[in-house]
Amino acid sequence: MRSVIKLILVLSLFFQVAQADSKHELHLINEDSLDSKQIVGLEDSSIEKVIVKGENPIVIYVPIIHDGPYNHLSTVSLANVEEILKNCKSISDLLYEQHGVKNVLLEGVSKKVAAYYNKLDGKKIKFNTKMKTWQAWSKILNSKDWNAIAASNIKLEGPLTKLGYEYSNRIVKALNKAKANGWFRDRDNFTTNQKAFQKLIAQSCAGYNDKHDAILKADPKLKNEYNITVGQRNKVFIENTLAAKGAGIIFCGVAHTNNLLAQMDEKGISYAIIVPKGVTWPVKEKTDDEKFADMLKLGCQLKECNLQFGDGTSAKIKLPIK
Repeated sequence: MRSVIKLILVLSLFFQVAQADSKHELHLINEDSLDSKQIVGLEDSSIEKVIVKGENPIVIYVPIIHDGPYNHLSTVSLANVEEILKNCKSISDLLYEQHGVKNVLLEGVSKKVAAYYNKLDGKKIKFNTKMKTWQAWSKILNSKDWNAIAASNIKLEGPLTKLGYEYSNRIVKALNKAKANGWFRDRDNFTTNQKAFQKLIAQSCAGYNDKHDAILKADPKLKNEYNITVGQRNKVFIENTLAAKGAGIIFCGVAHTNNLLAQMDEKGISYAIIVPKGVTWPVKEKTDDEKFADMLKLGCQLKECNLQFGDGTSAKIKLPIK
């Protein structure tokens, strides 16, 4: 039995942690790079670790844990996500105000959105979503006069990813309907309507497995689609950041870590990693099979998850998806 959706992908690799005996100021040693000796000593209450690879980094990578559109059903603590995103705001402020970093890439911000923001007078932008990540991105962008770097030039989607999005949208509609019906108001309301909710979710997921199997039967190589897509996106992250004048920050999910740093290592790019408080580091890296399974779910894991009720309580539930 496979569940159709999942909240978040979590990957990483092992790193050596650069340590310093005292706090230093970070400054630009030229218009493009940062002083690696001083960034090692960067300290703030929002920072867990600072790691530097190479001399005078031009890219600063900040790994995050982000939420998704299924916040009623979550496999991670939304409070932890909010803490991490709050720390990301503090890190961006620190690098901007004290160390002159003006370029920022925020995962999900398209070329069109970045161009729109950069032309705004007053730099105020709002994203029409309840996702905590996008709310945090608007706070970062609206607090300073950033140069927003596009995290994507075009949509990089293969057939399995598109299928996942199609069914993710179905799940969103089902969750919104359940919320509108008051089923998430509290535990009693949900218990009364749980069978109807299960039926609603099952209807939303109907046909997914058959379509998925048909895609893989036609092209078995698509099992590597997740890794290929992440690699292509990371390539865009790096190229667009390097194209900006001066050092740039990349905020993106830890699922990008392994491939992102491997690409920078291969190109000989010096970089720094600033791990925000709330992100466990290092995180156990998943196997290829686990990454592939995650790619297929694309949302929260309905097989077993935490249901968040409107009164602030939650409960673990299991929903059999056939």
